[in-house]
Amino acid sequence: TGEKLGVTAEFKVITWGQKENELNTKSIDAIWNGMTITDAIKNVGDISGAYMTNYQVVVVKDAKYTTVESLAGQTIVAEQGSAGESAIQANATLSKSYKPVESQSDALLQVQSGQAAACVIDYVMAGSMLVEGKTYSNLSIMKDVKLGDDESYGIAFRKGSDIVAAVNTAISELVADGTVKTIAEKYGLQDKQIVSVKIDSNGRSLVFGDVVVRVSPKYALAMHIDTDESNAAGATPGLMGEILA
Repeated sequence: TGEKLGVTAEFKVITWGQKENELNTKSIDAIWNGMTITDAIKNVGDISGAYMTNYQVVVVKDAKYTTVESLAGQTIVAEQGSAGESAIQANATLSKSYKPVESQSDALLQVQSGQAAACVIDYVMAGSMLVEGKTYSNLSIMKDVKLGDDESYGIAFRKGSDIVAAVNTAISELVADGTVKTIAEKYGLQDKQIVSVKIDSNGRSLVFGDVVVRVSPKYALAMHIDTDESNAAGATPGLMGEILA
C-alpha cells in the first residue's frame, strides 16, 4: 500500500488505550495494528474500508472454566481501550470483575501466571499465540464462546485526511489485480498454515516460530507482532522478514 501511495511507512509502538490521543496530537499519522472499526473511532478519525474480519474470544488456563457463567467472581483482563475491553464491559458477568492491562500480551501473561482466570483478546492474536511451542501453548480458547459480533479491521487517519480515499483505492487495486493471491501462491502459503519467519535487526537475527498464515483477498500483506515481541526483536520501521519452510 505504501508503494502505491509513494510513501515510506514508519512504525511506532504506542499504548493502545491512548491511540486516539496519539493520532490527534500528530504523534502518529495512522492507526493500523488490528484496529477494530467502531463508532467511537469513527468519531475521532476518518476510517478506511474494512480489510479483515476478527472477533473476540475468551482465553483460559484452567479447564474448569467452560462457560462465561463459570467465570463469575473471577478476575478477567483485557487490553485497555480494545475491542476485548468493550466486549467485557457489555457482559454482565465478566464486567463485574474486570481489570484492564496495557496490552494483549500482558493479558495472556496474567492468565498464564494465575493472576487472572481469563482474558478476552482478538481471535487473530489468540490463533497465533496459543499454538504448540509458544509460551502460551498451555492456554486455550473457551470452546463455542464468542463475545459480540464479528468485527472489521480498518485503518484510522485524522479527521479531514486526504489519504483515506487513496488507501482504499490502493487496497482495492491489490485485491483486483491479484497481487494478494500472487503473493500467497509465490510463497506456497495456505490459509492457517504454520510457518516460521526470520528477521534481522541490529546485527542479529531472530526467528518467530509457529506463525499462523491468513490468506484472503481482504487481508493486508503484513505480519502482526505485539509490543513485547517487537521490543524483544529490536524491530525498527520497515523491517522485512523471510518466510522459512
